[in-house]
Amino acid sequence: MPNAEGQFTAAEIAALYALIRAQARIREQLTGIAVAGALAPLRLVDWFDPVAVAEAVVQVLRVVQPAQMRMAQVTDASLARTLTTMTGRPVRPIGAVDVRTLRRVVSPAVARLVARTPPVEVEPEGELNLGRFLAELEGERRRRDRESVADDERDEPARFGEREPGLSFDDALVRARREADVERGALLQALDPMEPYMRIGAQYRYLVSRGSSETEAREVVAERVERVADMDVSLAQRAQESAVIRRAPAQVTGYRRILQPELGGGGPPCGLCVVAADRVYKREDLKPIHDRCRCAVLPITAGADPGLTLNGEDLDRLYSAAGGTTSGKVLKALRVGIGEHGELGPILFPYGRGFRDAEESEADRRTGSIERRLQGLERSSTALRRRLDDGETRVRPLLEYQQRLIGQLQDQFVA
Repeated sequence: MPNAEGQFTAAEIAALYALIRAQARIREQLTGIAVAGALAPLRLVDWFDPVAVAEAVVQVLRVVQPAQMRMAQVTDASLARTLTTMTGRPVRPIGAVDVRTLRRVVSPAVARLVARTPPVEVEPEGELNLGRFLAELEGERRRRDRESVADDERDEPARFGEREPGLSFDDALVRARREADVERGALLQALDPMEPYMRIGAQYRYLVSRGSSETEAREVVAERVERVADMDVSLAQRAQESAVIRRAPAQVTGYRRILQPELGGGGPPCGLCVVAADRVYKREDLKPIHDRCRCAVLPITAGADPGLTLNGEDLDRLYSAAGGTTSGKVLKALRVGIGEHGELGPILFPYGRGFRDAEESEADRRTGSIERRLQGLERSSTALRRRLDDGETRVRPLLEYQQRLIGQLQDQFVA
């Protein structure tokens, strides 16, 4: 635990560093298992056959969900040992979160709620020396911006609210959350774990309908399968981190996200994460993430912020940064925001460019046709029930999935 000046010994810092790195190594192993387990059944599935897709997705979840559970358990154990070291008192694991409830249904009510929760720009606190990192990153950012112009023009534009002049990052975030808290609790529904994988078929069919070969379409959707499986592991880690931090001993005041540059092959960490790591987050804040995010967290106690030391050492090692101040000009060029994604919760995104992906845009468009979806699902469910009664047992996964969707849509329709 920290001494009277709030400092940890070198041995304690080394122990915390070892815990973070051990968790990172396991995270990479579990992500690899989840991605491989998702790709194997879906790589050659007939995306035009919903029964075959449902059968394949059931196989996917038999691999992905145990990987998520293990990620939650590892995070739980790692943070318990971290808190024990930091507080000087035994802290026990709290138990794994329910990995079946990590995504949210984007109902019309949730879409309205998200629209009323404007994104806020991350304001780096200047404790990390980011100038050299951001300068080197700027060229890469501009290249990505040029390549993404066509994609941005095709996507449904995101609507952003502006932060009230003079309102700080923290105050803006707290105000938006307080205004939505009561309604949020009443509206949230867990997304069926099959849904993110089932809807990949819509993208495949669309690509083929627009002239892509089946080989080209399969390559595109395989990359999306990888992203969904990777995100599933990220969501399990984040949910467990949040559960542990919220129940941590009282001397824990918040946390800092911890960079994992070694997970990128030793190269620079993600620019979004670097800027976000230069902030302190409150106990109740859910860690904003993004595609293939690898950040962990370290708790902060009164006067002790070991994550700041570890992040600084990683950036110093990567860029040989030696003193100096953060470049305000470059910081302005790389603007990072935290936005509320309807399905995933808070995410990091390049501020000013939008943060809604194709999956959420698709979900938002569907919310206007709940009645039509219900009618279609009820007809399909009735037909599947007849096939099951006739002995065609392979339709059972799709039938059960559709029945769960019907129940969710009925709840949304009433709301």
